[in-house]
Amino acid sequence: MADEKEAADAGRRLHVTVLLVASRRALDNALEELGFAEDDDRIIEHDGRLAFLTCTHDDDCDDLYALISELSSRGESWELQSRIDTEAGRAIYQSLSRHRPVEAVDAAVEEEPEPEAGDDDAELDDETPVDADLPAEGVHPEVAEDLADPEEHFVADGDVAPNQTRGTDD
Repeated sequence: MADEKEAADAGRRLHVTVLLVASRRALDNALEELGFAEDDDRIIEHDGRLAFLTCTHDDDCDDLYALISELSSRGESWELQSRIDTEAGRAIYQSLSRHRPVEAVDAAVEEEPEPEAGDDDAELDDETPVDADLPAEGVHPEVAEDLADPEEHFVADGDVAPNQTRGTDD
């Protein structure tokens, strides 16, 4: 009984996904400088920019911090966006950017149905709809727009769509 009480007091570990978002040019230059592979599956397209994705399943955050350091040393702008899965159907979305205050929204998350076995035509939809009635009062207008459909910006646990790849500036 004492062990159960200690475990409850220690808290529970939550799944967290973090995106380091920067312009294509800035992140491409940082990735190249640090020797990242062109086909690194942690690099995804995100709202016309590039993002480096990491989550609680990764062993450490060394690559994330190396990229932040490289971007900062070059004077580039970047943003951290986090999704914290709190319980089934709920997540907290947090945004941390240099020129805005820290923002967070607790939102409902619709679960994506699993494709049926043998259904080769089933495609995963990257843009699962989310409760559009999120509280945007007091939130910077750019953040409110981004957070209006937060699910659109995050990859579900283990899912990386094949069309989300590292790109280049034109």
